[in-house]
Amino acid sequence: MKNLLLSNELTQYFTNFDSAENIARGVFLWAIIAYIVAVIVCLFAVKGEKQRKVAKIVLSAVCAVLVVGIIATFLVFNGKEAKELNLLPLLYVPMIVFCVTLVASIIAIILKPNKIVKIVSGIALLLSIIAVIVCLSIYYESGASLELNWIEAENVNTLGLWLGAVGILVIIVLVAIFTDKEKGLDFDTKSLAYAGVLGGLSFALSYVRILKMPMGGSITLASMLPIMLYAYIFGTKKGIILGAVMGLLQAVQDPWILHPAQFMLDYMLAFACFGLSGCFAKLNIKYHNVKFLLGGITAGLLRFMSHFFSGAFAFGSFGLEEFNSIYLYSLVYNVSYVLPDALISIVVGVILFSSKSFTKIALEVKGVKKSNESL
Repeated sequence: MKNLLLSNELTQYFTNFDSAENIARGVFLWAIIAYIVAVIVCLFAVKGEKQRKVAKIVLSAVCAVLVVGIIATFLVFNGKEAKELNLLPLLYVPMIVFCVTLVASIIAIILKPNKIVKIVSGIALLLSIIAVIVCLSIYYESGASLELNWIEAENVNTLGLWLGAVGILVIIVLVAIFTDKEKGLDFDTKSLAYAGVLGGLSFALSYVRILKMPMGGSITLASMLPIMLYAYIFGTKKGIILGAVMGLLQAVQDPWILHPAQFMLDYMLAFACFGLSGCFAKLNIKYHNVKFLLGGITAGLLRFMSHFFSGAFAFGSFGLEEFNSIYLYSLVYNVSYVLPDALISIVVGVILFSSKSFTKIALEVKGVKKSNESL
């Protein structure tokens, strides 16, 4: 019963303020909930041009909340234990820099949504991602990550990890190219607002864990469903980006980081896979619940593959004694939580799209997603 953490974690994360870490986490989660409520009010209570202005105010507010949350995370992990474990300089700083860069880019696009600003923001984000990979490579080569994860260097298949990461990335990119014909990535005010509310909802739900695995991973209360809905409504490409950002936040929330390629497989790529939930949205099928089901299955299976490569090539040595095979160990471990977690989100999503009222709302949003005037 120890692993059934619904009530315990709700208390721990939402109402426990007995330490700096819990205060930072609690304030951040309640701020996300307040933001979700504010956006819902904005979308349904305010109409016309006023809705667009209110949405910009709300977006600016959530950016401020994100900055506060990032600073709080930095302060929390700037403790004695983090310094002793050499976590702060090589593990958290580059990820926090990426988060700050992301927030700054969002603010810049809101204030000046022109092509130059978007190009500069994209370059800044790309450079910050490269910095994350470089710093994680230094972190791995220093031996600190091996020591903290109780793994010997000879038990890590570096080539397998990189091939797995590149393979998953190529599949994601190809699916996005062939299923989302929209040119560029025009994040207008409306798509940013929905990204904020659905991303925030996904992050909050990720704390509501039905089952937590001993070596990372958990079954949550449909935490990936908001990302899947966003991808279905706004397109595969935008869904992939939102999923990757959520993966980075998950790495800050619950880090099991050994190798840069393993970090990509378990976090950024694994969660980016949920953006593929929209890959069948434009398929010539009458029923949206069927199209969502097909996309959800694709996303869930690819996420499983991403975790499978990581489990086999990075952490497979943990299962050698019991399973006598790194591949069997990774298969059993990841099947036990990845598929149930994906299944919960898929089932709930199919039920939602079986409702004519929900489908009508989703189609209305989808039909005007390129229009700034409607927000």
